[in-house]
Amino acid sequence: MQRVEALPLTRGAPHCRSLIVISSVWITLATILAVGPLAMPRTAPDYALPCAILTLYVPGLVCLAYGIISASRAIRTLRAVPDREGAIIAAVSDIRWPLGGGGGPQGTFCVEAVSGAGIHAVIDSELAAWAAEVPLPQGLLEPVPVSAAPGARGGGGVFVTGCVSVALIVVLTPGPILLVGMRFGVTAAILAGLAMVLLLVVNLTRQHAGLQRRFAGTPVIGRILRSRVGRRGLVIGPGWARSGSRFWHVGQDLLLIRQVRGRKPKTAVQLMLTGAAGRVCLTLAGLKDPMLEAIWAGWMTPEPRPDLAETELASATG
Repeated sequence: MQRVEALPLTRGAPHCRSLIVISSVWITLATILAVGPLAMPRTAPDYALPCAILTLYVPGLVCLAYGIISASRAIRTLRAVPDREGAIIAAVSDIRWPLGGGGGPQGTFCVEAVSGAGIHAVIDSELAAWAAEVPLPQGLLEPVPVSAAPGARGGGGVFVTGCVSVALIVVLTPGPILLVGMRFGVTAAILAGLAMVLLLVVNLTRQHAGLQRRFAGTPVIGRILRSRVGRRGLVIGPGWARSGSRFWHVGQDLLLIRQVRGRKPKTAVQLMLTGAAGRVCLTLAGLKDPMLEAIWAGWMTPEPRPDLAETELASATG
């Protein structure tokens, strides 16, 4: 049985980079409006432009601050220092998570120190019971293409998704709707409001954890709901993983699994493969996600076959 190290890992924040980018664009838009290139009609009241700018600035600044704080916490690996000390603990604490879906090699010597000790995976201590109960299939496993779940939501089902949708609509839509209404009229404002509401509802529904798990292996709907990992995709095989020309091997590289901030483990977990080939990070729809089962079975298989990673079958699967 391969060794699994359970430690108090930080909570992931999969959307922190996107939140920083979007809020920066949001603030830039408000600044452009403030200096006057998109001037309001002369018939607009004096308070119209300040109100419009304020309704853009406040959500933008709040989201930017939240994104930066979340990013500073999410890149760290350990959220608390364990009672015991040792080289393994020190090495794991030096590993850093990427803000996006991947990155170049970082702390390769740390990964080598952990994997060299016979540890194949580092998981959050609260996931130890799950790891102990997951059965590992025997025999040679077929390569499996992995798809990611973009920020799975839905711990409380449709009610929670609806509440989140309403909250985002109330916070994000007033500014743009006010601007469109003052510039192009009431009809345009109503159409813009309906479009934004529809976009937010569809996006949040798409991220529902139940839908993510249900259609994980469906050819058409699954591709709409779930995205490929990185530009070249990710394939998991017995004791190896491959993304294009990059390879990760058991015994040399490391798999990390942690929870996502604000989500229960049954709705979202975050994974990272790290080593000399670089880092690849993805979010899955909880502990019952079929993709998580495939990755865990492949990486922790008692019969690893890293030599198959460079075969035509692995390349064709990706």
